[in-house]
Amino acid sequence: MLEVDTINSEIELLKAEHEKKLQLLQQLRNNTAQCEAEIHHLSGALAMCEKLLTMNTDNARKTK
Repeated sequence: MLEVDTINSEIELLKAEHEKKLQLLQQLRNNTAQCEAEIHHLSGALAMCEKLLTMNTDNARKTK
C-alpha cells in the first residue's frame, strides 16, 4: 500500500508541475501578444517620425 501512496503522491506532484507549466506557457503567450502589439505601435510611431524628419529636411532645404 505504501508504494501505491508514493506513486499517487508522485502523480499529484507531476500534475501540479504540469499545471504550473501550462500557466507559465499562457503567460508567455500573453506577453508575446503584448509585445507584438507594442512593436506594431512603435513601428507606426517610427514611420511618423521618419515622415516628419523628411518634411523637416525638405522645409530646411527650401528655406536656404
